[in-house]
Amino acid sequence: WCDAYQRANPDFQQVEGYPIDKPGEGNLLVGSNGMCETFKCLAMTLEMPFKDNANAPDKEMGWSSVRCEKLGASALDATLAIIDQLRE
Repeated sequence: WCDAYQRANPDFQQVEGYPIDKPGEGNLLVGSNGMCETFKCLAMTLEMPFKDNANAPDKEMGWSSVRCEKLGASALDATLAIIDQLRE
């Protein structure tokens, strides 16, 4: 899903972030981990940059509400790209 998200929107990056938990070792107090475990579904936590994307800076606008909306909407594109791979 992360690769599909990055293809859908280059503002999504996988370099910076929290360590990935091993299967069965995720902290279920973290919202996305708890949702995924409880409902057996795809879940994510998306943290938006406050200033700009270091990998694709916009020197005139920096991070904007328009880019924020596109990044959020692109999550649906990523999900549609892998929907056939999700469990029933």
